[in-house]
Amino acid sequence: MHNALKIIPHIIAQHAEEAAFLWHLRQYAIQAPHYKLEHLAELDERIEGHIDGLRIAGDGGWELCEDNLQAEEAGEVFAATILATESQNPRRMSVISNHVEAIPETASGFISALSWLEFPIARKTLRDLLVSEAPFWRRIALAACANHRIDILNSGYLASVLNSTDTPLRARALRAVGELGHADLIPRLLDHLQDDDPQCRFWAAWSATLVGERQKVVERLAIEAQRASPRQDRAVNLVFRCLSGPDAERMFSAMIKTPTRQRAGICAIGTHGDPSNIPALFNWMEVPELARVAGASFSMITGIDLAYEDLEGERPEDFQSGPTENRRRECDDGRRRGSSLA
Repeated sequence: MHNALKIIPHIIAQHAEEAAFLWHLRQYAIQAPHYKLEHLAELDERIEGHIDGLRIAGDGGWELCEDNLQAEEAGEVFAATILATESQNPRRMSVISNHVEAIPETASGFISALSWLEFPIARKTLRDLLVSEAPFWRRIALAACANHRIDILNSGYLASVLNSTDTPLRARALRAVGELGHADLIPRLLDHLQDDDPQCRFWAAWSATLVGERQKVVERLAIEAQRASPRQDRAVNLVFRCLSGPDAERMFSAMIKTPTRQRAGICAIGTHGDPSNIPALFNWMEVPELARVAGASFSMITGIDLAYEDLEGERPEDFQSGPTENRRRECDDGRRRGSSLA
């Protein structure tokens, strides 16, 4: 029936563009301290509205999404993967899988799409990927299953993947143990605290903390939280939720005194959430180099959106935005302008 409909190309193109843009917006929003559940729900409804527009367009919607893959962005992969998975069209699935294999940086959009879909719709694709011979696809399937918080092949499968010689797959499995709540695998997690790979050691400690084995691993996470690494933010985000008040105070006080750990220490204050530290955050907001991270911690504690409340300061003349600033600006602009189609 969809193919018989007369579609308006520029409207369908706008649906595709907005779905991809809003996906990127959502990636920021789920980590932003000032976003509330109601804001996320509104954002999800807008994304789903644009995806519906692409669904209604039938083959025309898919063809446009396929063309947009040339942008080599994860947001475009997200929209195309939803349509391909729902159709269970082998050619469409092949187009997506070939694209993601060629440009692995777009895999986040693929994972997000499989996580977005209702589980019964994604089940067959996930099951096929979990038994793939390619570690890359097994890792993607594990990530999507963990996002659904559903273990398709039970903990026996997960335990077997913990033995994988493929380091990224082993690390993803260790992370999934915590996300899926497999306390029965705590002994295996503790074994991997001695893993040869630092990423695997981290996810073993992270998952063990989530499933209740904190005494033996929080100290390891605390060390990770205090040193610069790709895992520092995640370590801060978890360990300062586990430490007692005095222990947390001692740790982030020590971090703040060291210039190379100062930003992480201010982030830790927000994660810990003690409002007695707000006066100190006000002081750091006066320091241009620390103002943004101090503002984020303030928002984490209070829930206040600094931009929405018009509490943002002037940008320093010589300040140049990085990717995080761009995402924040897009986020604020997106929330203010809304969507013309949703």
